[in-house]
Amino acid sequence: MTGGSSGIGLGIVQKLTQHGVKVLVGDIQDLTEPVDGVLFQHTDASSWDDLLALFKRGMQVFGRIDIVIPNAGIGDRGDYFDVVDANGDPVKPGFECLKLTLIGQMYTVKLAMHYMRKQRPQGGVIVSTVSRSGYDCQSIPVYAASKHGMIGLMRGLRPHTKTWNIRINSLAPHVTDTAAVRRLPTLIPDL
Repeated sequence: MTGGSSGIGLGIVQKLTQHGVKVLVGDIQDLTEPVDGVLFQHTDASSWDDLLALFKRGMQVFGRIDIVIPNAGIGDRGDYFDVVDANGDPVKPGFECLKLTLIGQMYTVKLAMHYMRKQRPQGGVIVSTVSRSGYDCQSIPVYAASKHGMIGLMRGLRPHTKTWNIRINSLAPHVTDTAAVRRLPTLIPDL
């Protein structure tokens, strides 16, 4: 699981371990709460090399990969509309949100399908964390674009994954009271 150290991801990790699932979390921060039996690997989920190392470790430790949850993501960082340089010219956006929340999740899905197709018996489950923002965004356009992209990816994969015994699904939560959301003080009252 990517992004399992806090928020919605940590809640999923806790629920999985309660049911005996062996979990490897890849995140840039340690788990914010201890969870017995969880393995952790420092992983920048926007980095192909870090994600490849995470999957290799999963195969080494568990022998197979049955469930993958691409969950890592960040919201808009405020560099899309208002940032200007000393001359008043707009600054090129960095799109860190897209790099992690869309591209990083796409890397994770590709790696999951590779290992799930290769193992015997073949198959597994991929559950991506998208967002209601991918369907109906209120105010965070770059984040919404990344989540909309993941919805498109998961829908586009449906015709292919059946032949490999891979089930794909997405979770689309709306505003959830997490530390990330609390950093945007107007979001909760507005929504």
